Amino acid sequence: MLDRSLDALVSDLDFEGFALNCFARIRHGRVDMPDTTGRRNWKAPLMTDDPRYRPVGVQAPYGARELTVSWADGHRTRLPHELLRGYCPCAGCQGHSGELRFQEGRNLELREISRVGNYALGLSWGDGHSTGIYTFTYLRGLGDLIEAEGEEAVRARNVLPRIG
Repeated sequence: MLDRSLDALVSDLDFEGFALNCFARIRHGRVDMPDTTGRRNWKAPLMTDDPRYRPVGVQAPYGARELTVSWADGHRTRLPHELLRGYCPCAGCQGHSGELRFQEGRNLELREISRVGNYALGLSWGDGHSTGIYTFTYLRGLGDLIEAEGEEAVRARNVLPRIG
C-alpha cells in the first residue's frame, strides 16, 4: 500500500527509497525498522544484481494506459495496460501451462501497484483482479519484446512463452 491516495496517482514507486516495514507492507520513503545488526533504514536487497532486472522507479499515473519502469541500467520500459492485463501471468488467467495466452476483454484500469518481495510487482485492476505477480524479469522481457516487435504484433501473437 502506498502512503498517498491511489485515487490521485497510482505511481511513482521509487525503489531506491523503498524499505519494507516490520509487517512487510510497502511504504513510500524510508521506514525505520528494528534490525539486529544495529543499522537504521535498512533496505532489503534485490534478488539480482543485474541492472537490467533491477527497477529504480515505476510510474503509472492515474488514468494512464501504460506503466513505465525505469531500470538501473538506464533503460525505460513502456508497458501498455492492455498487454499487461491480457498476458497476466497468474494461474487463474493462465492455468499452469508453459505459455501465456492473451485474455480478451479484461478491465484495464490499474488501481494499485505493490512490491512483491524483492523480485516482482503486484498489480490490482479495476475489477478487483490482483493475483498476477509480474516478476522484474517478466516485465523487462515483455518490454523488450514490445520494443522489438511493436504493441500490435505482440497483441496479435495471442500466445507468449513464459518470460522470466
